[in-house]
Amino acid sequence: METLALKIADKIAFELGYDSEKKMIVQYGLFGLIQIVTILLINIIIGLLFNILFETLTMTLTSSILRKYSGGAHLEKLGVCTLLSVAVSTIFPLMIKSYYKYLGVSFVLISIILVFVLSFFLIYKLAPIDNPNKPIKTERKRKRMRKGSFIVLIFFMVVTFLLFILGIQNQNIFRYCWSILIAILWQVFSLTKLWVKFYHFIDFVYCKIKLLGR
Repeated sequence: METLALKIADKIAFELGYDSEKKMIVQYGLFGLIQIVTILLINIIIGLLFNILFETLTMTLTSSILRKYSGGAHLEKLGVCTLLSVAVSTIFPLMIKSYYKYLGVSFVLISIILVFVLSFFLIYKLAPIDNPNKPIKTERKRKRMRKGSFIVLIFFMVVTFLLFILGIQNQNIFRYCWSILIAILWQVFSLTKLWVKFYHFIDFVYCKIKLLGR
């Protein structure tokens, strides 16, 4: 995927006469586009196979939308990042599908409140986080992204509470509440130093495995 994005970016930069800085911006955009399309396609296939399509897509879209404004920790390799995203969007929906019926209404409500209180706190303290390939250069943009993070979080909070109200009568709907909550938690945790260390560890393990495979 990275090779494809680099080749396309090189061609676009050459045709339009871009300098190295603009070329890097094109590369970053292509990396993101290719990754999103790849993750969506794989998640759709896995979701259909395991009957978790809506939970998987809910998690993917929720985290992607919030991440657009809040930023977060990044893995160095596009393929590793894609693999982790697919794994998270598969494992957690399977867990939700298996266990959501055993979680009472009160537990769901308390979880919603705790998740959003923690999320607002972390967004307030840490967002937005720069991407090394596309740093935030102006205070105006930083404030805009910070404001966007809060707006997105408020939107998902309203949606989650509406789903909770509907879920009181039909607990199958709680599956989507949990999908949103887990996606938001994963994303806001990616703002923390602990998550940065976690991603660095994954990159380290990947490099070691790659060296052993040579």
